[in-house]
Formats: sequence, structure tokens, C-alpha cells
Amino acid sequence: MDHLTPVATLTHMTNTDNAVVHGRPVRIWPTADVRFGRVWNMAFLFIDHTGGPIQDIVPVTDYQRLSNIFSEDNICQITRFTVENSQKDYQVVDHKYMLSLTRQTLITMLQPDAYPIPRNYFQFRPLSDVGVAVTHLKAVMDVIARVVGFGDTIHRNVGGQPSRVRGMYLKDSGGRTIEVALWGDYTEYFNIVDLFERSKQGPIIIICNSLQIKYWRGIYGLKTYSGTRFFLDPSMKEISDYLAVTPYDGNPFTLHATSETFNIHVATSPALLRADPIKVTMAELSSMYLDNYNENYYQCAGIIMNINNRCDWYYDSCPECRRKLGRQGPDLWCGHCNTRKTNTMPWYKLRVQAVDHTMSAQFVLLGRFGEQVVGMTAQQLLAVQHEAKNKTPEALTAIIGKKYLFTVAGKQRIPYQENRIYTVVNLEEVPSDMLALLPEPILHIETASLASGTTMLPWKNTPAEASIETPAYPETPARHSHSQGELEDNPAKSDGAPEDMKGKRPLAQEEGAPGFPSKSVKRKLDFDHNVSDDVQSRTPATTAPSGE
Repeated sequence: MDHLTPVATLTHMTNTDNAVVHGRPVRIWPTADVRFGRVWNMAFLFIDHTGGPIQDIVPVTDYQRLSNIFSEDNICQITRFTVENSQKDYQVVDHKYMLSLTRQTLITMLQPDAYPIPRNYFQFRPLSDVGVAVTHLKAVMDVIARVVGFGDTIHRNVGGQPSRVRGMYLKDSGGRTIEVALWGDYTEYFNIVDLFERSKQGPIIIICNSLQIKYWRGIYGLKTYSGTRFFLDPSMKEISDYLAVTPYDGNPFTLHATSETFNIHVATSPALLRADPIKVTMAELSSMYLDNYNENYYQCAGIIMNINNRCDWYYDSCPECRRKLGRQGPDLWCGHCNTRKTNTMPWYKLRVQAVDHTMSAQFVLLGRFGEQVVGMTAQQLLAVQHEAKNKTPEALTAIIGKKYLFTVAGKQRIPYQENRIYTVVNLEEVPSDMLALLPEPILHIETASLASGTTMLPWKNTPAEASIETPAYPETPARHSHSQGELEDNPAKSDGAPEDMKGKRPLAQEEGAPGFPSKSVKRKLDFDHNVSDDVQSRTPATTAPSGE
């Protein structure tokens, strides 16, 4: 066997002219466009003589020629293949490369007992990874869990074609419950009556091979696709081992179940994160290189000092999947659902500027995180804004001064040298041991109408604060460009300031009122003087003029 090439060593630099692999395809499935019923390629999972896995593809036309000997029951030898970069979509194993079989590929059948190669291969992941560590909508994963419910079959129209869907509800050993959408023929895959009777005697453990990530109505879950397989045989080693450590509460699974039955929600709480987030300052976060291979999560405490998109804090989303709607001619169109839409749902996309003792950073609060901060749904806030004749609602500006622990994922496509905006994946109250690192607000800013100017949230300028040393971090280009002209340190120089505000600070001060921080403190905090056309600033005694 010295002449054989382990698939684990294959790269695009491998000389495939002399490479020989032995193994078995343990799964073969079509890659198809369900909207048009067209099959593009045949994909397969191959296990070699060492037990190493690799994902492979073969064009449909070539598979028809090879199908007699290349099947899930046969052990074979493959030569004259090519090695390509692995596709990130529908990747079933962690291998950077995959085999590609072509017309020149030679496949020779071997004796069934040539090597003790297993007939199945699993890479189990906990359900807590869904929506946290795994969010790519074309990612797939293997899970083993207990069946706790089945829903009813629902008929739907998908891409202009009739289809069926049924919910299956799973709960793993970590306590997470999730919905699996069974599409098409998978709705009739299980004998629900027989399984229900079995569940009265003991838990039903299921292995789900290659479930796809789904995102529906703001909730992450899983769904079937052409490569999905299910295993229920209690004699399988993986299932018997899982049964040995799975307690049984004596209750069968639930029939006619829905997501509300199990109170299913988006899994972004700290207890469900794969690893403990790394606590960092905003300056440290700014200096980090984030990309698709960064598996870490980062937490930084901050106080909200500004809202950077007061006029477009929401977007018109699809009522089903909460994705942003586009236009296809005169119609609204959801690219994710691939259907026309007649109704829209406002959905938070709130950009806030937060600051700690090192610098400031921008964060995006999507969906429920916006609701958590503002205290009402986007639909409710939009109704309030309409009643206020499109002025910025007080409920929105009331979030200025609130303190939160922002969690962001390392897997963010953020250009290293550009101004960064971090998408929040979890939001918590700041723990007491981190409160000391935050500036302390002394004034609440409310809404008003300033044509232009610089509005800042003042902080206590204590000796301790003045002595803070800012760690080294890459400089972030300042954004001072406004439609009304360039804003400078002195807001009185702004051309767009109201007449009675020229020569004054935007926040009037009485005797005894706390002062603004010094210029050195401003530089250290790196405030972003970014003000909308709808800002009001006042002290407890004096209100700034509206300018109307």
C-alpha cells in the first residue's frame, strides 16, 4: 500500500499523473437547481484506505458512464483525477481540496474486503453552533439528537413550483432545541405513527447527515437538501453510544408541533457560543485582522454615544425571512425566497457609535438586538416616527448613554485599512467588573432640529480619566464630511449652524454645569462628530434652539 496516496495529503500541487487512491464513496447525491429541476453534477463523499474523507464531484454526463462501478457499495481504485479547491458551499468535510473526476479518470473495482472502510462518515456538531458558529446559508452540518416533535405537512409555492414542508424538532445533549424543515419527499420519509409508538418506550435518536443552514423569520434552523441522509437504527454504534448517556423523561415526542411549542429563538446567548468570547478594548478590536478563518468571538464594553443612521435605522424586509427586499421591475422581490412580495416588514439595522476608555467603534444592531436596545419593535418605532411627522423618535435617541457588552464574530469580511462597522451577534448588560473602564455620562441628549453642528455626549473629566493611556492602534480616518460643509473642532464655524447658535457650543451650559472634555481627551476618545439633521441637545436647565 506504499504506492497509495492518502486523500489527506492531496493539494492542488499534487502530481496526479502518478497518484493512486483506494476507497469507497459512502454517499452520492445530485447537485441540482430545484427551481428548474436541472441536475448539474453528482457530488460524493469518498473515504480512502486510511479512513480519511474528501469531497468529490463528477459531471452528470461522466457519472452516467461511471455509475456501473462507482457506487456506494463498491470499493474502488481511482487514477487520472484532478484536485481542485474545495467549494465553501455545501462542504460536507473539513478539507481544503476536493477530487474532480473527468472523462480521463480511470476507476477500477476492487474486492469488497480489500480494506475495512466504513459505510458512513459523520462530523457531528452541536446544535448550539447553528446561527452562531455556522451562519452561512449554504453550509451543511451533521447532527445527532433526540426527536422531540413533528409538525404537520404544509403545502407551499417555492419559485413558482408547488412543494411541501414539515417541521421536525430536535434536542441535543446540550439542551438546544431546533427546527429542521423537511422539504419535498422528505416530508413522507418517516413513519410518524410508528415512531410515536416507539417514543413511548424510549427516546428516538436520529443521525442527520448533511443538513443545510436556514434562516426563516429571524430564526436560524436547519433544512434538508439533496445530500441529506437520516439514520434511526438503534444498533448503530453512534446511536447506541448516544442512547447510553441520554436520559429519558418518559414522554413521547410532540405531534402537531410548531416552533412556538418549544419557544425556539436565535441562539446567540453567551451560554450557546462555541467558545468563551475574548474580552478586548475597542482599540484592540480595531487592530485585529478579521476574516473567514477567524473562529474567535470578541467582547468589548462600550457606552452608546451616537446614532449614525437616524434617518435610515431600518430597512424594508421580507416578512418571511427578514432579508432586504429589492426591485424587479415594478415589483418587490426577495432574492432569498425567490418570490415577489406585496407586503414588507420594517427590520432594525441600527448603526451606533460606542466608546470605551481607548477609542470609539461603530456597531450594527440587527433585528432583535435593535428591539433590545430601543425597547420596541421596528414596526412600533416606525409608527411613532410617522406620528411625530418623521422627526427622530425620543425612544431612539434615548439609547444614547446606555452601556452594553458588544459581542462580534471574528468571521467578518471587513477591509483591514477602512473604517470598520462590526455586526453584533450578542448584546448583554455590562458586568460590574468592566463598568470602571467606561466613561460616565452626565447628560441625557434628546431630539431637536439642528441644521448642522457637532453634538457630543459630555463625560466627567476626572483626573483618573485624564491619565488614561491609549494603546497603539491603527489610525482610523476621520469622517467629518457633511452636506453642510466641513465640521471643525469649533462647532461655531459650521456654515449650517442656526444664527443664534453661531459662536456657541451646541450644548448650552449654566453656572456649575459640567464642562466639555479637553481637546486631549477628545483625541484619545476619537469621537466621531457625525450628526444627523434631526438632533436636539440640551442641559437640564436650557434647551438648544430648534432652528426651525
